[in-house]
Amino acid sequence: MMQALNLATTISADLIDWPLMRLYVRETGRQFVSVANLVYLEADTNYCWLHWKTGQPVLTPRTLKYHHAKLPARWFIRLHRKCVVNRQFIDRLEYTNSGYRVHMTTGVSFPVSRRRWREVLQQMDGQQTFIN
Repeated sequence: MMQALNLATTISADLIDWPLMRLYVRETGRQFVSVANLVYLEADTNYCWLHWKTGQPVLTPRTLKYHHAKLPARWFIRLHRKCVVNRQFIDRLEYTNSGYRVHMTTGVSFPVSRRRWREVLQQMDGQQTFIN
């Protein structure tokens, strides 16, 4: 049995107006970037991969917990202990026999922990439509 949710979101003013994220990249130095272009974050022990709309990932020497605390909670959803996604880039939510999944507009999909599934649905603010 598979159920999917189609989602349509628009960029909110609070996401665009959020303070710029300060990053240090070895090749280019210090950068200030908008969180509106951040698609998802992945934990890698005490480091964190930031995946941008342009497709270029950036490795930072900070934890996922550090970055997640600095992002707007209304727009960034924790799926499990290693992943946070920007709900603006969520294409659909899916429930299959093997578990819950979130599919991104970039083509990537992530599992959602059973404990966080209900929280993910609540954070989507009723923007979903069930598809059989």
